[in-house]
Amino acid sequence: MFAFRHEKWFNLNSLLTGPELISDTYLALFLAQLQQEGYSIFVIRGSLPECEADQILRIMRVEQQQRPKLIGEDEAQRYLSCSTENKCE
Repeated sequence: MFAFRHEKWFNLNSLLTGPELISDTYLALFLAQLQQEGYSIFVIRGSLPECEADQILRIMRVEQQQRPKLIGEDEAQRYLSCSTENKCE
């Protein structure tokens, strides 16, 4: 599932290790890619209750230092590394 919240856009894909910050410029491309991959996109309008995260995002500049990985990506990378070196334990 993907979810976005206004002010800043976040990819809340449950297959990632954490939320991924999406820039305004990348948002349209990202949504087009999802649609091309067969995902349905729903727009729900309404007001959400104010939360602490919204307040912080309004006063602080947010930059993601590291993109979240897919769950299990580290294990897959370790397996690929050890299998190419024939040093799997």
